[in-house]
Amino acid sequence: MNKLIVSPSPHDENYVKTHTIMLQVIMALMPALGVAIYIFGPRVLPLTAVCVGSCIFFEYVCRKLMKRDNTIGDMSAVVTGVILAMNLPVTLPYWMAVIGSFVAIVIVKQLFGGIGQNFANPAITARIVLMVSFPSAMTNWVKPFWYKTADAVSSATPIGLSGTTDEARLIDLFLGKCGGCLGETCALALLLGGLYLAARKIISLAAPLSFIGSLFLLSALCNDSFYYGLYEILAGGVFLGAFFMATDYATTPITQKGKIVFGLGCGIITFIIRHFGSYPEGVSFSIRISRSLQEISLSVQRRCRRMKDKVMPSLVLTVICVIAAVLLTFAHEMTKDRIAEQKELKFSKSVELLFGKTETKLVDLKCGIDEIETVAVTPDKKTVIQVCTDGYSKDGINILVGIDESGKISGIEFVSLGETPGLGSKVRDEADFRKQFIGYGQSPVDIDAISGATYSSKGMEHAVETALDVYNTNKEAILGG
Repeated sequence: MNKLIVSPSPHDENYVKTHTIMLQVIMALMPALGVAIYIFGPRVLPLTAVCVGSCIFFEYVCRKLMKRDNTIGDMSAVVTGVILAMNLPVTLPYWMAVIGSFVAIVIVKQLFGGIGQNFANPAITARIVLMVSFPSAMTNWVKPFWYKTADAVSSATPIGLSGTTDEARLIDLFLGKCGGCLGETCALALLLGGLYLAARKIISLAAPLSFIGSLFLLSALCNDSFYYGLYEILAGGVFLGAFFMATDYATTPITQKGKIVFGLGCGIITFIIRHFGSYPEGVSFSIRISRSLQEISLSVQRRCRRMKDKVMPSLVLTVICVIAAVLLTFAHEMTKDRIAEQKELKFSKSVELLFGKTETKLVDLKCGIDEIETVAVTPDKKTVIQVCTDGYSKDGINILVGIDESGKISGIEFVSLGETPGLGSKVRDEADFRKQFIGYGQSPVDIDAISGATYSSKGMEHAVETALDVYNTNKEAILGG
């Protein structure tokens, strides 16, 4: 007599098992890992091994302590470890990587029930925690090993190589000839991995395409440049986030329409963070924020279904957005004059620190460089050029470059500085660093960067070189105006 066996679904033995899916994801990540080893050298392997090994260890211990069936055989901990490693710089100390693994497996995954029940992508959350906890170590990018210098670039997304054409820069980003996280540099390797997963029907391309497409369109339209749109999607972790993190089964929508909306949200938020926020990257934050908005939307829908008048969630969100826009517009109108006065006062005080109390005459100079904010000249033919450029954060460095009557830099003063306190702020606080620029009359400027604030140092160097180039190119118009 056959026994009647009662068991939970699925009952089809031919369904795709979790470990099979995870193995496919691991295979898809191999091109990016191989390119990372080629670009950054052999330390990539032990760093990845530490992430994978510690993820497996924490999962095993957690399941034992919680007296649950062990799940290390489903390979999900391995995938989390590899993706976490792809989000780290090659110079990160191993013990910090272990902390990231602990956050990903213990806090984000196992405390919420394990695979399929986590509220967020474990690797993304671990990267965000590490970025906030150890900003210096997490932004210590190194150039590819074939460069002669061992200069580290401290930035959230060191994208592109200076001194190249648009086409050459795009090719460098596409092939991985730039600094960055292990899995962010080579867009080609990530694209191949993503297309492999799509061909094996492991992921849907709905979320990745809407993510990448929306970021491309917004960036291209905002900057009126097709090249800039390509630059934004190839730079940083867009391809890694789109193909390997925005497609996470547990934290992304199930329906195709939901995936498209989720991808659009990721692209829009990435654009907003990069162009209006203090972080020049933003992919990890955008995916996490989109997930939170997804939960809010579901909560609103559930509440609206219980409302007698059946108010549509979209209408509620639209009203909220309109009210917020009106309030922001009102606040801007009320404060714009005051802000303008404060900017003028800061400019005057900085000029006084450069040249003492003196009159300045603004020069209406059309140099075509957006980073140049103000050009002024004193009665004794000293020039002040205000430059606002990127450091660690977008538009984080706003300085006045003083140029004496002989055409050489006589001093530098800060109008504002948005760099990380204690790290990037060293470019302002360490007087010896600024003294290096004194006496230069031509670019390029060759100075020693500050350890731990290299990208901020490079931002300062770029700002000074821009000021010198503008002065030397338009000297007659400046001094004669």
